[in-house]
Amino acid sequence: MKIVVLIVVCVMWSTTDSQLIHEILRRSAGLGNLQMAMTELGDTDKDGTLSGEEIQDFFRYFVNLSPANSLLTARQFIKDGDFNGDGKLNETELQTALRIYRGSA
Repeated sequence: MKIVVLIVVCVMWSTTDSQLIHEILRRSAGLGNLQMAMTELGDTDKDGTLSGEEIQDFFRYFVNLSPANSLLTARQFIKDGDFNGDGKLNETELQTALRIYRGSA
């Protein structure tokens, strides 16, 4: 199993939610498959989905965002990707959310 290390410089608080996510994705682009990293490292309960808390923890501890920015990022991912309304992102929903940000960055 290949472990992907994400190194992202913290983004200033004045950045809007959308800009924050775009900046994270832009800086992560050359570091491998972000979806795989989020799934492998972020899905701590191994249920095949990412809860808001797991997304927040991923961006807090693996991407080193501030608590406030990791919370904003997690909320935005859930808002944009949770199509079935369960409060979690499955593989398809995560892929769709990432595609939204990559496509508009």
